[in-house]
Amino acid sequence: MASDANRVLRGASVGALSAIVTAAAHGAGGGALPSEAGALLLVVVCTAIGCAAASMRGISRTRLMGALAAAQALGHLALSAMAGHPHSATVDNRMLWAHLVAVVAGAYLIDAAERGSRWAVSTLRRVVPGPGPVPIDRTVRVPVTVYRVTRTPQLVDLSGTGTRGPPAAT
Repeated sequence: MASDANRVLRGASVGALSAIVTAAAHGAGGGALPSEAGALLLVVVCTAIGCAAASMRGISRTRLMGALAAAQALGHLALSAMAGHPHSATVDNRMLWAHLVAVVAGAYLIDAAERGSRWAVSTLRRVVPGPGPVPIDRTVRVPVTVYRVTRTPQLVDLSGTGTRGPPAAT
């Protein structure tokens, strides 16, 4: 079972790798560089797929490849739609191979990074001792501060003395 940190690492890796490879393969295959709106849409699509990959507990390499392929395919469709040029029926081989290699290599690298971080953390936990038990003091002492006025201020003395009423009436 993957820890939360590994799941976040996996989701961020899927999203970032998909966005970078999609933009690079789109440009290598003859597509235009993405505009600001196209790049934003690409980031949103790849982030959504990355969040979906992060939400899955123990994910296999096959599912990881599926998430990478889906993110790249949807990101590529988003870039094509934003650029306003649909691709022809014959897909450029360079683009297809770039996507395929990125899916397979990315899945293996992300899985290796996840396993490596799990190994490193478990080794660190064995080598570095954790914090010992914290002693709990059952006696709770709350400091009580008592304020005593030693002398009455003159303003308070003058406020309540004498007759009340307008100055002309006194």
